[in-house]
Amino acid sequence: MRQEIEMKKKSKEDVKNETLNNFNQATLILINDFIKKVMNGAIELKDPNEFQRIFAMYMQLNELDEQNTSGGSLPELALSQKEFLDKTLKVEQDDSGEAIVDEQSLLDMTEDDVKSLMEHMDNEQNIQNYEKR
Repeated sequence: MRQEIEMKKKSKEDVKNETLNNFNQATLILINDFIKKVMNGAIELKDPNEFQRIFAMYMQLNELDEQNTSGGSLPELALSQKEFLDKTLKVEQDDSGEAIVDEQSLLDMTEDDVKSLMEHMDNEQNIQNYEKR
């Protein structure tokens, strides 16, 4: 009960900063623990995908914090991802040329449509990441 009252007193910015700091601390602990286990031979880097995901989250959060943005920004989509979204969803351009996805086209998607979309976007991101190596 006391925590609820304290949380209501805090501003949204305070809550955001506290959450970011807590997540960063937890992520840093996980990264350090992972590194120790790798160094001790308890974990071999045969498939570092989980570590890569944690590290990516850590870096993205810190980048957002350093930019001091209110909501942050997502990384730009690859051309193949943009093309797939254009084919899959109703996408329009606003006055500034920014692509805007029609909300109703998202709401009309079935569970299988969403699964297919996510798989395609993940695969395209994996291809893009592989090509950057």
